[in-house]
Amino acid sequence: MPQEFESLQSARIYLELITRRLGDLWHICMGLFYPPNQKPVEGEDDDSEFNDVFMRKETAIAELRLWYSSFEPMMKSGRVPETVGSLMLNMHFKVAVMTLETTLQTKFQDTPEMWDIVDLSRKILIALKSGHTPKFALDVGVVIPLYLVGIKCSATSVRREVIQLMKTYPRREGLWDSVVAGAVVEWILEVESVYEDRARGRIPDWARVHSVEMVADTWDRSLSLWGHQQTSEEDRTMKKLETIVRF
Repeated sequence: MPQEFESLQSARIYLELITRRLGDLWHICMGLFYPPNQKPVEGEDDDSEFNDVFMRKETAIAELRLWYSSFEPMMKSGRVPETVGSLMLNMHFKVAVMTLETTLQTKFQDTPEMWDIVDLSRKILIALKSGHTPKFALDVGVVIPLYLVGIKCSATSVRREVIQLMKTYPRREGLWDSVVAGAVVEWILEVESVYEDRARGRIPDWARVHSVEMVADTWDRSLSLWGHQQTSEEDRTMKKLETIVRF
């Protein structure tokens, strides 16, 4: 990898090489929510499988940070102007780091990248609404990154901004619809915010909704959602939550 990228195209190629080599590790990274009758991935010192996955995760994060050390000087030099493309690359770097850093955790964990992703998404959506289009397209737009922040972050203010962005700038990216994704985040937050620590603006870890699943009925234009939440701080019994979102 060069010390400084010559162009956004070069930066994009290197970033895609890193993310596509992650393979099955992404499935672990996405598995933040666990069924109530299962435990998150845990490892002991002699757990070779866990240690192998952990080392792969740390190696991937190191490669991503090395990529950013080549990307940042290019952007600061002024040779390459800030565009939708450069914002997308920066955001997807942060999504990859956030997803990796929050995997293999037995508890929910906030990362600085969550706030950065929302800020970058806002800039991208405003630019796209103004008619600016990227010269290349990445596999993921802004809907999935915002959705991931919306279901992972404990800060209610960040999650409410995620919901607002998805509703204010409706868009479809493949099978992902921002309004529907925003409605899912909104339902989860509504259920969790009953127990919000208002002094800190955070949802306590025990009150988070786990194992969110959904089934879409395109004929009825509805989405059946269900998940599980701990009954109370003292009672660890998991209760099932269900709702229907119409779109």
